[in-house]
Amino acid sequence: MPTSDLRHTASRRLAWTKREVGAFFSFNMITMLANVSNTQYFCIGVGGDAKWLPSPDTFNPDMLDVEQWVRTAVAMGAKYAVLTAQHCGGFSMWPTDVYDETGFNYTYSTRYSSFRGGNYDVVKDFVSACAKYGIQPGIYYSLNQNFYLNSAHGAVLNTSLIPGQAKVTQDLYNKIVLAQMRELWTNYGELSEIWFDGACSCAVASAKPSEICLSPLNPTQSTSKAALQTSTM
Repeated sequence: MPTSDLRHTASRRLAWTKREVGAFFSFNMITMLANVSNTQYFCIGVGGDAKWLPSPDTFNPDMLDVEQWVRTAVAMGAKYAVLTAQHCGGFSMWPTDVYDETGFNYTYSTRYSSFRGGNYDVVKDFVSACAKYGIQPGIYYSLNQNFYLNSAHGAVLNTSLIPGQAKVTQDLYNKIVLAQMRELWTNYGELSEIWFDGACSCAVASAKPSEICLSPLNPTQSTSKAALQTSTM
């Protein structure tokens, strides 16, 4: 890496450490379900033997106030906040549309919920609220599991599907992941933080996950790249 790039990366890492306090909002389909089994780690289908997948209409947070989340984060001294845009269940908190890029109609998102007529975008409201209250936004996207697509640890499982799950190949799954990351990293402005955990479905054994997963990103998202490089070292 050129010396100038190293200095640029180092300065961003230093800026990240100076922020010190951040907030993480894990809000997803699982939030709609109270006292439900087979939902370990706040993830539908993880660590259990789930036999069902909640329909998109289960997502109906009639008292949702995204600005209240951000005001609370600011009040506790947070300089940045991260939203779970998609967790292990696979429900997308934005109206994802990757059909043109993948040929797959992703029907497990706010677009297919009756909440606010299927026109609601939690990610958009979250980023807007962060801008309003002077806090930097970040996004978490689950690469480790997608129960809707019957995948675990980045790999599509060779098991029978349950009602609500979609059948995809590994190649199609990888394309969906990259297309959704492109939506998130390029449609919501400058992000200060990108979070992954566990597997990277688009990685190959000899490559660094950060390099592969960043390949579809808008090059202007330099802050997000620096944050990811910091977290994957």
